[in-house]
Amino acid sequence: MSTELTQEKLKKIAVAHRINPYADIIPYELGFGFPQIYYSGFFTQPDEFIIYAAPAYTFKDKTQITGYTGRTAGVSVRVAKGVSLRTGGYGGKPIRGTVRDCNYGDIIITNKRVVFIGKDDNFDFAVEKITAVKILDAFSFVIKAGRSSKNIGTDAAILNYITGFINYSIQAYNEGRNLFEKRAELERGISQEEIELCNQVRNMINKIKIRKLNKNGCLWTVAKILGVTVVLAIISLIVILIAVPKNENVKENEPTVTDKSIIELLTLPNHPLIYDNYTDAVNFYKNIGDSRIEVTTISEHAQKQRNLKSIHDDKTILYLIQHSTNKDYIGTIQINLYDSTGKDMTLEGAVELITSYLPDYFGKYYRMTDCYKYENDGTVIYVYAARLNDAGIVFQNESAPYLSPYYYIKLIKYADGEHWKLETGYSANGGKDKGWIEKYAEPWEFNFADYLS
Repeated sequence: MSTELTQEKLKKIAVAHRINPYADIIPYELGFGFPQIYYSGFFTQPDEFIIYAAPAYTFKDKTQITGYTGRTAGVSVRVAKGVSLRTGGYGGKPIRGTVRDCNYGDIIITNKRVVFIGKDDNFDFAVEKITAVKILDAFSFVIKAGRSSKNIGTDAAILNYITGFINYSIQAYNEGRNLFEKRAELERGISQEEIELCNQVRNMINKIKIRKLNKNGCLWTVAKILGVTVVLAIISLIVILIAVPKNENVKENEPTVTDKSIIELLTLPNHPLIYDNYTDAVNFYKNIGDSRIEVTTISEHAQKQRNLKSIHDDKTILYLIQHSTNKDYIGTIQINLYDSTGKDMTLEGAVELITSYLPDYFGKYYRMTDCYKYENDGTVIYVYAARLNDAGIVFQNESAPYLSPYYYIKLIKYADGEHWKLETGYSANGGKDKGWIEKYAEPWEFNFADYLS
């Protein structure tokens, strides 16, 4: 157990947190377990969990002509309206340089796979197929699986975390160690003192001033030019703002809260559903104009959740989170209930509320695999897990590639009796393996069919 907190270690953690919104590295650095992950848009397989996730990019370096030496354009002579003839031009010696094409996205490391999700490039390497992981420089490494290989770039501060966890997953597979069970064992064994120490470290790193972040070298020259342009634009804007009289009665950046109650906002007529269009959801809630609802990306949601000191500090009542691989769609949701709404909420009411965000065809194309509950220090967690049935697989292949093969609903009733968190996700069996469910959970006898018709 490594709990020695040197200033160097605190700074290392602070930098990693500033760069990566998806992972809280503190439990790992203190020797208490795996990093805490805030990545909601990934389809895990049975007995699979995310060890680490981070922003990254794939890249290809290629040589091409970037200019000429001694080149002249000659003389342009107008010979007719709209027509010019250029004469006397000649090309100089071509200048060749290395150009890096980058595709930005996220890298996800699990106990079974290494996956990259980007706009124009994706890969999914099974751990047992990976034959090499080699660091190229301070910002990049290459990973090889079978005949495929990928160059991966990221920030220097998290490169070793990424390569280290990949190698750790490979080694565990080769040695026959079950990391899924190991994680469950570590989670059960963590003490309240260790949890409090993690919270103390979070408070400490928030006070550390971080150096200017390292650059990854991808189109950095262009970035510097754009940066200068942005600075000039900001200066111009400041001049304009100073010149224009300011209305003192206007409060900038103040969250807008309507007079609608929590339940009224959560039960708006024709509200967006899971797998609905992301842009349509943004526009729908923009018209509502209440800051207690956020249509957000995975990274933005992860950053906000990680920065919370307590779940009770989150006053956003509804998150609609973008799909991880099909960004045109809503992938998952999270609902927070508090104050009198949370106190008065019943289990039946919570089920009715969360299922009202499922698409109408959910009950037709998904079948239940698990329905269980378990308790942790007075907090009760209810889980309903499902997977695509045969008709759902056909529907996915023919019309709906955005459907997750697995989907779950999790209802968390906190011990204080005044807070609930309702959420959905993609993990098989609700994120627990069958052995864990049989040993630590009990059946939750609830007829979901009445709510999915």
